[in-house]
Amino acid sequence: MSSSLIFPTLKGRMGTWDYFLVRMEIGDLVKQIDFAGEIHDDKTLDDQLQRSIDQSRSKNDIAKYLSTRDDRFFNSIVVAALGGKPKFHGLKFESNSDDGLQAFLEDDNIQDHFGVVKFNNDLKVYALDGQHRLAAIKSIIKGDENYKAPKGFEKETISVIFLIPPDEDDYDWRVGYRSVFTALNRYAKPTEKNTNIIMDQVDRFALVTRRLIHEYELFLWRNDGGSPRIDTSKKTEAMNANDPHFMTIVGLYEINKRLLWSEEFVDSIGANPSGNKFKELLQEIPEDEEVEKLYNSLENIWEGISLVLPELFTGEPQSMRRSQSTFEDDDIDHLLLRPIGQKGILGPIIRQLLDEKGIVWADDAKKVAKAIEPLKLINWDQHHPLWEGFSLEGIEKKDEDGNPYLFWRMRNESRSEVMEHAKDIIAWVVGLVDLDKDEIEEMKDQWAAFLIPAVDNDKEEEVFKDLIKLRTLIVNKN
Repeated sequence: MSSSLIFPTLKGRMGTWDYFLVRMEIGDLVKQIDFAGEIHDDKTLDDQLQRSIDQSRSKNDIAKYLSTRDDRFFNSIVVAALGGKPKFHGLKFESNSDDGLQAFLEDDNIQDHFGVVKFNNDLKVYALDGQHRLAAIKSIIKGDENYKAPKGFEKETISVIFLIPPDEDDYDWRVGYRSVFTALNRYAKPTEKNTNIIMDQVDRFALVTRRLIHEYELFLWRNDGGSPRIDTSKKTEAMNANDPHFMTIVGLYEINKRLLWSEEFVDSIGANPSGNKFKELLQEIPEDEEVEKLYNSLENIWEGISLVLPELFTGEPQSMRRSQSTFEDDDIDHLLLRPIGQKGILGPIIRQLLDEKGIVWADDAKKVAKAIEPLKLINWDQHHPLWEGFSLEGIEKKDEDGNPYLFWRMRNESRSEVMEHAKDIIAWVVGLVDLDKDEIEEMKDQWAAFLIPAVDNDKEEEVFKDLIKLRTLIVNKN
């Protein structure tokens, strides 16, 4: 660093570390704080104290956030301070107030911790925590080719924690700073997905998902702090068989993305809501008009679903997830009450059916219901011959008397491939795809190859003969 530095500071201590919390302008941060690789020539593992900076993450994600968001904010950057001989000077405060403030300000404990810190020009500083933020700040200050610093950005301020190594002759500062670096980075816990959906003010799909829970009758938030059909506490889309909810907030978010993924999004982002372009979309602040259009469309789609598949909303979900029932039982195991059926089949198939009818933005629930009407003709009970052994897998077990029986559970083996093939089968049955005789035979063979346990050829033929009849009925009706 080129000259001595003086900062107003709060002095503290935790464990064996002294630290100074200082306020720095962004411009000074860029000039004064380096990365470890810029300080040391030696690139050995012992000297390389920082992890490699993920340029893609720092430039594409954080730089964009800083450049485009007026509400930008970061927590403190933690830095290792080498050398510099820090000297702390406590400040004395005076007050003319009679309310006891003067006594507080004259307390030695206050004067020992509030003041200024001075570093000499031997100081070297590098980021222990916040290196990606630092890389992004430097990139836009220095003129990133994609994102520019907002006006006045260099004068904005950020808090920086200077960590001071113990003043001991035999202290190995490399070991000490590596230990802190590991603690700050290894044990940092990212926010859970359900929390992100609840809190995110930019992700358009999170915005409309939350609004759906607050405003739409079928998912309405109750006065006692919960939704009768949406579980907001679970961190994933996974549901237990006995859960009384229709789905989790993560599951609702995932299917909403697919329900809204119209050809407009396909053309501009890609076939699926995933990948780098989709990630960039989530970081773009949507206009209020777009959010309103997305929400109205989504509400009409869900209203259309309720008209075509009312059993999803009128029954008790826990009584419709009975893996050990049989096809003849009153209880069923409804595939569309399982996350893999909702996200893997229901969402994308409904979107395709709407696109087929030219419904980009759904403005009429009855038109939606008409477009997706073929779905009510599909038997979604997982003990139907189409699904049993396919979306469900049968594991041979023995009862107390030693008699063998099949224990049914949700598919684990090759789950993603199975659900992709299941989506293709349903797309063909509802008339979205035309197949010739050889292609139908190939589809049947692929389906049969996934079955656990396998069935005989006659049963395979019977299942697909019934599917052909159903497809003919649907296509002729449309």
